[in-house]
Amino acid sequence: MKKTKKISIAILLVLILTVSTLLVACSDAKAEAYFEEDVRYMIDVDNLDMLPKADPALVNTIKGFLDPDEAYMEFDTEGNFTFQLLFNDFAVALIDNIGAILGVVEVLGVEMGREGIDDFAESYLDTFFPGFHFDNLAESLDIARRDFGFEFVGLEEGSYALKALDENFRNGGFPNAEIQLNLKKFGIKYTGKYFLKDVYSKTTDTKYHGVFLGKDRPKTTPYVGMTIDGDDILVFVELIGLDFTATKYVEPAAQE
Repeated sequence: MKKTKKISIAILLVLILTVSTLLVACSDAKAEAYFEEDVRYMIDVDNLDMLPKADPALVNTIKGFLDPDEAYMEFDTEGNFTFQLLFNDFAVALIDNIGAILGVVEVLGVEMGREGIDDFAESYLDTFFPGFHFDNLAESLDIARRDFGFEFVGLEEGSYALKALDENFRNGGFPNAEIQLNLKKFGIKYTGKYFLKDVYSKTTDTKYHGVFLGKDRPKTTPYVGMTIDGDDILVFVELIGLDFTATKYVEPAAQE
């Protein structure tokens, strides 16, 4: 059970990091066309496919941590794009009580330390976000937000949770059993640019209405492909096999 939980968390972190990095890599767009009105598309969390080689049980566990009401993409009339995935109350409660969980782990005699976290940072975070290190967590997250448009909701600059984690991680430290985060929400958000462009496929002899992130590069194909299909946007991220549908949000009719 412990091993399964560790693998679930590791896969979740890699997924979040990879998705956000692919979005970041497509920034600085020179758009050709935008939506005529601000629009939000809700991500269908239940039918979200990802990491095809991973254990389905682990993937379902990850999906079970997401809040369907806080999983969406937004596009405005100025070419600005927002991608958000927030965790549900159960997941936030687990993260918020990390101190209590660590306390139980200590009682069970399991040794916890920085080695695994630092290895993860060196292998992934520093590659995608140069200079990232848990010893300087607050500064590292500020760089990710300011320069790449990527941020953790709940760990905003000046927040109590960020201050607590930053204090614990500095100088090679590790969160202790007494840490309190007081989280209300937790998840990821990316803000960047997008543009609309029709694409013709010779294979299917069909014209597709595409949504692309970043700059229009005629000789390359974006990693993140989105196709407008009626009130839906179909999204596919080839690198990690991420495949999902997002449906146009309609404000509920006001009751008289």
